[in-house]
Amino acid sequence: MKRKNSYNVVSLILILTIAASTLMYSPIETSQAQGNTMTFTTGETININSNVYIDFWSNVSMTFTSGIQIQFIEVFDGDGLIEPCDVIQVVFPPGFVMEPCSWWEVLDPLGNPTGYEFHIDQQYGPDEFHVDMVWPDVFWLPTGINIAEKKISVIEPCQYYVVHWPSGWYPAPCSWWEIIDPETGHPTGYEFHVDWTNESCEFHIDEVIPGPYILPFPWHQIEARKKIVQILPCDWYTILSGPVPEACSWWEIMYQGEPTGVEFHADQSIPTSQLFHVDIVSPDPSKIPPTYPTTARRKISTIEPCTWLKVDDLTSTPQPCTWWKITNPAIGDYEFHVDQSNQDGTFHVDQVYPATIHITPATDTVTAEKKITTIGSCDWFKVIDPASWLPQPCSWWRITSPQEWAGVIFHVDSTDQVSKFHIDDADTLPQGPTPPPWSVTAEEYTPPEPWYIKPPHPDYAPSGMPDFDQKQDRWGPGVDIYTWCGPVSVANSLWWLDSEYESLNFPQAVPPPIISDHFPLVTSYNPGVWDDHDQQNVDPLVRNLAFLMDTDGQRTGLTHQGTSYIDMETGISQYLQQQGVNPIGDCDGDGKVEPDDITIINNAMGSMPGAPNWNMAADVVINNLIDMMDLGTASSHIGQTGMFYEHTEEFADFYWIEAEIERCQDVELFLEFWQWIGSSWVKLYQDPSLEAGHFVTCAGVNSTNRELLISDPYWDTFEAGATQGRSPVAHPYPHPSSVHNDTRYVSHDEYIASLWMVPPPSPYGSKPVWELTGYLQAHGYDQTWHAFIRAAVATSPLGVHDVAVTNVTTSKTGCLPMETVGIGHNLTVDTTVENEGDFTETFNVQVKASNISHSITISIVAVNNLLVGEKRILSINWTVSGVLYDNYTISAVADTLPGETHVIDNTYTDGSVLVTMPGDVDGDLEGGRYDVDLFDAVKLLAGYGYRRGEPAYNPNCDIDNDGRVFLFDAVILLGNYGKKYP
Repeated sequence: MKRKNSYNVVSLILILTIAASTLMYSPIETSQAQGNTMTFTTGETININSNVYIDFWSNVSMTFTSGIQIQFIEVFDGDGLIEPCDVIQVVFPPGFVMEPCSWWEVLDPLGNPTGYEFHIDQQYGPDEFHVDMVWPDVFWLPTGINIAEKKISVIEPCQYYVVHWPSGWYPAPCSWWEIIDPETGHPTGYEFHVDWTNESCEFHIDEVIPGPYILPFPWHQIEARKKIVQILPCDWYTILSGPVPEACSWWEIMYQGEPTGVEFHADQSIPTSQLFHVDIVSPDPSKIPPTYPTTARRKISTIEPCTWLKVDDLTSTPQPCTWWKITNPAIGDYEFHVDQSNQDGTFHVDQVYPATIHITPATDTVTAEKKITTIGSCDWFKVIDPASWLPQPCSWWRITSPQEWAGVIFHVDSTDQVSKFHIDDADTLPQGPTPPPWSVTAEEYTPPEPWYIKPPHPDYAPSGMPDFDQKQDRWGPGVDIYTWCGPVSVANSLWWLDSEYESLNFPQAVPPPIISDHFPLVTSYNPGVWDDHDQQNVDPLVRNLAFLMDTDGQRTGLTHQGTSYIDMETGISQYLQQQGVNPIGDCDGDGKVEPDDITIINNAMGSMPGAPNWNMAADVVINNLIDMMDLGTASSHIGQTGMFYEHTEEFADFYWIEAEIERCQDVELFLEFWQWIGSSWVKLYQDPSLEAGHFVTCAGVNSTNRELLISDPYWDTFEAGATQGRSPVAHPYPHPSSVHNDTRYVSHDEYIASLWMVPPPSPYGSKPVWELTGYLQAHGYDQTWHAFIRAAVATSPLGVHDVAVTNVTTSKTGCLPMETVGIGHNLTVDTTVENEGDFTETFNVQVKASNISHSITISIVAVNNLLVGEKRILSINWTVSGVLYDNYTISAVADTLPGETHVIDNTYTDGSVLVTMPGDVDGDLEGGRYDVDLFDAVKLLAGYGYRRGEPAYNPNCDIDNDGRVFLFDAVILLGNYGKKYP
């Protein structure tokens, strides 16, 4: 009860204030978008008419005859019977000559037709005429002296006729009449013009259109209906086809399918007689072209469910399941839904919103614009705000309103240079509002780079992942045979990883030739003479790795070419031990010396290369003999943990590779080459330089298009122009193989990864396998060759420092049409942080508000001792001051931890909040000005009394952010009611 009473009090205060204020302030103006925002519609309009037509006529009709009458007697045999071969004598008028080949209707004494008629074929004597035919049969004459009237065989100009009905009536001069077919009762399409009449009911015809009307056979009485030349109040009209107009309906006169601009109002109707009465005509008086029948189309006064309508242009017929907003006449926000449509332009309305649409005054044509239900490729849209403005081609946009679609991204690729723009790419729309919106507001958006590329480091990987070339002197088993892609691809990875840790551990690190080495993953092979990242260090690094991996059998003496990925795994693990970043004795490459490593050594005890139980990973002291020395060395380090681990994934799929690269792990791919010949696969053994396979280093990944960027030790296809890719620092091509030893110079080659789809079957049976599509074709091989990802080898930090900001919301989140906060008031920002790493972390989070031109720090919050896997919500009150009226994007950024490499998720950006006048709860702009108006008051009244957590609570109306919409909020709104800024 308290809530209800308070509501009434505030309602009264608001209503009185608004009533007084409304007289003082100007009406609402069109809003203007700010800066890089735009509001757009489909721009697809239709002109609609009612599709209810009537054909009507004047209700003025007459029947007429030739008016040529005689008095006659039968004189052949005097029996009073008329039959063929009789002779009749004309007794009046004296001397009248009956035209041969004429038909005559016999009349009774009162002048009415008897239904009997005869035909004269010739004159027989001075007043006598011969009868050759009678119809329908011989007949007796009614009296001694009889009357006959000539039947009409043709209606043509310069003829007189006599009105038979209405009795004693004659047509007005200068009137047009439609001839009715005497047999069918239908209009003939022939019409005549009466130019002269007299009071004897005679009238004269001076014009017949389209020409003389020749009857199929002579007829006694012809009906004609007066054509309509004007619609006047107080006239009654008769319906020929279509519904009888109901009272209080408006109609538009049509002529030859087009509206004439003449309209009338029907105030009465008599459906049983097909009559209706006109009381108003506009314009008045009105004239229309003479027509029979006259066509009128009902004007639209209501649109409700189960209404059929029609478009003027058949090409614009609306499709079923579309929503349309009425834009003309301006009757407010009314819309309807089309569920059926036909090729003739008619369509059916099954829903209207918010209720039956009443249009006053009634209109002949309604214009409606299609509402937005999809935003996708090949769609066109029209900008309505800002006026006379278009987005730039090749720009990205993010929807801000309606709320249901907020965050959806689309790309503009072209415009019509007038008002419309075209979309070629867009996110899928989520379930939208019902009914859908007429307009959408979007802000310009800079999308994140779809590529994740290994970042550059100053000491020394300035172009990201290095791209060393395996075709260097003395790298391989013989001249022009290059088999060291394995150690070269790993050298790329280790060099980049060492550069990353160099920067993290010593931000002041400088590139060579200055010696600056602060991390031992890669060290100088000539200490004090050159830097660990000097070009001269590449050769000894590769050679060291080639030995540890047993490339070409140089370590074990076992005959083979190249490197197996199993030996690569061992070589990496033992290199990490050699460099002191992992403990000696880590046989399985997991970065730890544990009992399972001792088991590996025991299982290989006593073996030498080539022995059945030989395992190079167990050769801890690297002397090709597994003995107690290996066991003792490993045992002395048991329990120790290093910094890195190595992992090999056979038949790695794209998503595994993607995740490992984005986690900043170094990944090498082992590609196997196969050719499909006829009905079977053949492995590529015939090219020794490719060793039936090839190692490449991953330099980046495009998650959107499933693309991989690689450093290829053998080819530089991007530089050669055979593929897409990148080379940040330009350098001539072709070039010597040693050029890429300066890691400024790279050729990162781009390939799509695709899952192999049958047919033909995979060379690996049922095992799913991915390939680098087009890899071998870029090198000149035909389409029968395929490069499959047989395995991936990853090296990564063992313990991961990784924190993330996973969500940012405000106390206004979810408000429609946008979140608003008044200057001088506050809102709450909730930031969620999570520890996704392996250590308890302490760090800071900076919460910011940014508009297009600048950014401010709301708060810096310390997060202490965030446990592994823990989520924590940080709540911050932001009192809005010292900022401009504008849209502000709220974001939170967590510190980058020492050693943290996965930093993409350290930043989270929320939607925008409009900083505006206190009381501007809907955020609409009047002519580009912020304001507090009637709409804001109505919204506050609707939400008055509700508290945070209740379904009807509107955070925007909670102006003072105290968790409830109450009297203080109303007072704030009233204090600013009618104000505008600037």
